Amino acid sequence: MCLLLLLGFSIILLGTSTRLTMADVLSQELWKYTESCIGPDAKSFSLIYDSKRDGCDLKSFHIRCDNKGPTVTIFIRETTRIIGYTSNSWQSVPKEKFVYDNEAFLIWVSNENGNKPLLYRVSDPDNATRMNTDYGPSFGKQEINAKPASSWKCTGGNNDLYWNIDMKWQSKMPTFRSEQAGNYPADFKGEVNVQVYLVTASTLERQHWRRMDWSVERLQKLKREVEQFLPVPGQIQVQRINILLLGQISAGKSSFVNTVDSIFSGCASNKAESANSENSVTKKYRQYKMRSSDGKELAFRLCDTRGIEDGHYLRNGEIQQMLDGRKQDDQSSEPSSASRITYVRDLISALYGWMKGRIKSTPTIDYNEKVYCAVYVLDSSSIETLPTTTETNLKECRKIMKQRGIPEVVLLTKADQCCREVDKHLKDICYSPAIKRAVQSVENKFSFNKKSIYPVVNMENEVEAGIEISILALMALKQMLFASRTYIYDMIARNEIKIELSEVSPLQQNESNSSCFINMPEGSMNHE
Repeated sequence: MCLLLLLGFSIILLGTSTRLTMADVLSQELWKYTESCIGPDAKSFSLIYDSKRDGCDLKSFHIRCDNKGPTVTIFIRETTRIIGYTSNSWQSVPKEKFVYDNEAFLIWVSNENGNKPLLYRVSDPDNATRMNTDYGPSFGKQEINAKPASSWKCTGGNNDLYWNIDMKWQSKMPTFRSEQAGNYPADFKGEVNVQVYLVTASTLERQHWRRMDWSVERLQKLKREVEQFLPVPGQIQVQRINILLLGQISAGKSSFVNTVDSIFSGCASNKAESANSENSVTKKYRQYKMRSSDGKELAFRLCDTRGIEDGHYLRNGEIQQMLDGRKQDDQSSEPSSASRITYVRDLISALYGWMKGRIKSTPTIDYNEKVYCAVYVLDSSSIETLPTTTETNLKECRKIMKQRGIPEVVLLTKADQCCREVDKHLKDICYSPAIKRAVQSVENKFSFNKKSIYPVVNMENEVEAGIEISILALMALKQMLFASRTYIYDMIARNEIKIELSEVSPLQQNESNSSCFINMPEGSMNHE
């Protein structure tokens, strides 16, 4: 039974209008208390089911949650938390059955009792959990029964997906008993939201999976390398690198922009609007310049895009515009759909691609506006349950980048939410099996090389970028910049950029010349 405690963990969130993170669910103290009730070993958490994202039907729940191992369910309604643990895996069986579990427990926390956790140990282990195709995670004979609302269907529309729970504690708890007599919460029957996290044993590995240097000297060296970076020293055509940020909503694209800006400015930055939201906060295509603490403009820009979500996917024509530098800063990025307007836009883009191969011309391009590196920003705590539509759209983006030879980098954000040990000690990121699994998952899903995948932690509540946060971000940024330089050298070798040497440094040129237009060879703007 002790071994079972290490296998898995799930969380169910109720009564919230937006998706909650692990930090939003329970306080640090309550997490520690729950873990101590399960056992002494540390655990890591991975989101495997979210009713807002995956739908609140029984099929979606059981596909993602059955046979995963022990689970903890957390019911959240306003200021109340009800936590349930079982060492059993959830199962889909046509005939209802109750499963034995002498390790099961429930915890009730509410502001009504001063947010003090009340523990209820199982008193009838033969009936600890209810397993059935027609039920979600349910505890005891009548303590917590979970089904989708309105006869297995979601209610409230696309933005309000609820489960229905029936909780009878006040009258009698036949399966669980309080350690303190008379402490029973009121009965409840109502609609809730659901999330499920898988938790695995997270004892840190003795051998690091990636070597890291956390010294101050290393941080200073990385800052110097980025501050002194020039796309191609001694030439005037390309004076600035544009880095395109792509990814799912709420993954942390804008937060990464703010983190990088904070590192170089020396104070907390909110240059790019960011927030945890069920819809994309970024509505427009934005290009952000970076400056060092002395005000000198750095030789790169971070280009933020609207997050991928239902109703808004990155279209081929839109991506091509950004890559060619033809999409203007602060330009609106409307949600795409199978509408007539979208169809016409795509038709025009396709017609342009057909015509340019037949019309002899030398289109003009500003090489200081082109994109030289594509960065995919993914949430490490939910990579296993990335929506299929988002995954497909990102793979389509990858095809375009491969056709053009544009280098690609992956940012795995929210590493502190993926692994509790990393949340406590960021330096343990290179020893965390949970982070290692997240990297492997990205490698398997998208066929990225591990060396191009960088786990990071963006600044959220911090007012200063610490050494660890800064080193992780700068290592990733350095890779983006130097990969971009290699790409430019390849373009030079293919004669797509004709070098013009300058006696003045590119950064000095950048102060006096805002752009440098060059004739682009035929075929170098291939959108197909």
